[in-house]
Amino acid sequence: MARHAVVEPTRISFHTARHAVVGTINTVHLARAGTLPALLQRLLEQARYFVLPPRRAGRSFPREVKRSRSKFPTKKMPVSS
Repeated sequence: MARHAVVEPTRISFHTARHAVVGTINTVHLARAGTLPALLQRLLEQARYFVLPPRRAGRSFPREVKRSRSKFPTKKMPVSS
């Protein structure tokens, strides 16, 4: 699917793609045997809707906790003046 959309595999939304695949699988029994390749082709054409935006570089979220009884650094709450 990622190859068809010409993106890296990590840019395809797993949740959305899974929904589409399961929906296609659930409706396959209603279609004629000769239409199966067309259903799979339609699923591949939908892949462009599953592409996620590129990740933002330079984002960092170090682990912090609110309580002091932990091995991680505590979160400093801003003091209002």
